[in-house]
Amino acid sequence: MNERFYLISLLSTYVFLKEHCQKIENCSAEKRSQNVDRILKLLQPLENYVHIPDKVDFINRAYDEIESIWKTNKSGQETALFKQVKQLYASDLKKYEKREILNILIYIVMEDDKVSLLEKEFLLQLASTFGFDEDFKQLLAIYEKSPFKKPFSIKKMSIIVGSLILILLIGIYLFSQKIENNNMNIFKEQRVMFNKLSFNRFIIYKNKFTVESTHFAKQAVFNISGIAQIGFDPHNIKYDAESKTLTYYLPKKAPFIVEITSKTLLVDEANPVPLKEKEAEKMSIGLALAGGLIGAKVGNSIGSVYPNQLVKIGATFTGGVIGSTAAGIISFNALNGLQVSKNISKKEKVLVMTKSKELIKTVLTFSDELTSMYEENFKKYIKTKYASEGLSVEKVIFSTEKLDRKAKQ
Repeated sequence: MNERFYLISLLSTYVFLKEHCQKIENCSAEKRSQNVDRILKLLQPLENYVHIPDKVDFINRAYDEIESIWKTNKSGQETALFKQVKQLYASDLKKYEKREILNILIYIVMEDDKVSLLEKEFLLQLASTFGFDEDFKQLLAIYEKSPFKKPFSIKKMSIIVGSLILILLIGIYLFSQKIENNNMNIFKEQRVMFNKLSFNRFIIYKNKFTVESTHFAKQAVFNISGIAQIGFDPHNIKYDAESKTLTYYLPKKAPFIVEITSKTLLVDEANPVPLKEKEAEKMSIGLALAGGLIGAKVGNSIGSVYPNQLVKIGATFTGGVIGSTAAGIISFNALNGLQVSKNISKKEKVLVMTKSKELIKTVLTFSDELTSMYEENFKKYIKTKYASEGLSVEKVIFSTEKLDRKAKQ
């Protein structure tokens, strides 16, 4: 029980500091004392752990351990934390104990009645570490049925009722003015997800190392699978009721929002292949999708991303170096300085898995083929959504110009 409470303290302290300080070094010694007190107040109401004395000691110990992780891992602190949780704690926990800890962490992050994107990503990673293959809506649905769900206070209920009345009155006013207000935006969310894709791809990993002046190429195949949700920021759209035209102003950073949850597994590791000096100099290192870019088969709202071809693990794979043109090698600087040997190390494996997620997200975000598909699904979604509000959209325009936010909305 004490060890489980320490794990709860460790995870709660980490997500609290990540949300409020971003970095431990930003928290002074005085702030540490204040932070510990605030974390203690969050953990004290947990009925199953009321009997545990000196909770402050647990939190301070967790604080020290997180500081150590932060100092020894200049990047990838969260990866290091979840790796430690999986190795030291997860295997000894029963399924219902993992679920209890996950619900407690949801309870902690929802103390301010909202969940930030950072907290959402943390909870999804924790769920994955515990072996729960669930999206965020499913996590919340299970939490809602748990004893940790916070009841509404009379004060909160009064505020909510008052807010709903105010929103209703504003909504009635806006609806009465919708013909005059040509640029009315019917969305209330900060981001709207309109498309979901499942993906299951093989990724080729290539690197090289040297033993006694002899260069070798090493190769491995990883499989990454998961779900991608595609969305947009409603602030980037403008509706003209008179012409029944909606314009989506494409953000420069990325045309659509892409959020993914994924799992990456090492499938096969080939025997190292000796290289000549010139071959070693020319060889690219990094990751690539097997079979090139992603191809998609989609419906109106849910699509699945499948590989066009799979890596042939056997003679073709182990017999020689896979050329960079076969799969479009993506090199990345994170491999520089990494000690590489015949077998893939744990550090190397974690790095490849992290970069695999970045690679798949980049392809899902910037593939011309997929962007065209997103645009078609966006049009269908917009027309259906506006129709449900009694508005007609006959034309959807994608613009690369900058939206004038000073204009009447």
